[in-house]
Amino acid sequence: MSSRSTTSLKKSKQINSAAERNKDPILEILKQYIFAPASPEEPQSIRLLEISSGTGQHVVHFAPHFPWVTFQPSDVDESSLNSISAYIQESGLTNVKTPIYLDVTQPFKMWDGGRITENSQVNRS
Repeated sequence: MSSRSTTSLKKSKQINSAAERNKDPILEILKQYIFAPASPEEPQSIRLLEISSGTGQHVVHFAPHFPWVTFQPSDVDESSLNSISAYIQESGLTNVKTPIYLDVTQPFKMWDGGRITENSQVNRS
């Protein structure tokens, strides 16, 4: 990465002290509900939509702990989307998708241009 891109990346990243403080306690709760695949031969594919991802600090902290989960960060604020993208780019994580604009005040069928659908498969184990 060139020094120009590194500078641009650093300018885009936002830091929220509350997000920094609470990322580990939230991770511990997530570990209670997101389970690893039963066996490597039967990989579990989970897609997780993070609503209002904010700075992007949480998603890049959580994703390495759940490599079988594909994280979809989102936010309604353009500067947040830029910050999330900067965190993802810097992290090099492959299980975090590009953040999407998402306004939860709109019907879910309109989220991400209609590409997000209601989940009909529920894991009740």
